[in-house]
Amino acid sequence: MVSTTAFAGLQPLALPVTVLYIFINIGSNLDPTLPSSAEVASVAFEPVVGCRIPHHERLYVVHAAVSDMEGLSSMAIYNKAGKSSTLGTPAVQGRAWSDQSSHGMKPQILVPVVSMASVLAAMPPDKTIWFLKTDMQVRATTTERCSLAGRGSAVCTT
Repeated sequence: MVSTTAFAGLQPLALPVTVLYIFINIGSNLDPTLPSSAEVASVAFEPVVGCRIPHHERLYVVHAAVSDMEGLSSMAIYNKAGKSSTLGTPAVQGRAWSDQSSHGMKPQILVPVVSMASVLAAMPPDKTIWFLKTDMQVRATTTERCSLAGRGSAVCTT
């Protein structure tokens, strides 16, 4: 279980009473996982191109990166129009996404970073995290990433 002691002064997200389930999409890019019904809300984390995600009812976009720590960090921008980004250096060079320039964008930008623990602590305790999708560059296995959830109800994909 995620300890909420460090976040005791913060209120959980205020979601419509019809929402029973939450989809969390970390590193959503321009294509976040959308709510499938009135019982679902989606929370997408996208620090670079989040402002270009079209509005959708019950889709909440957070303009921040997610990591194991919090603060501000430089994020490297890759690919056309900044569609790829990372807080670190790509582990494998020579992939199409990491070798392309940012096509006029600054090669690095400063982004807010929130911890996975704070993300999960912000979710209302009376809602079920039904889906957790991560596209983030951390050195962790899928099992380790999912164990960060602590609530035991998430279906995790990478």
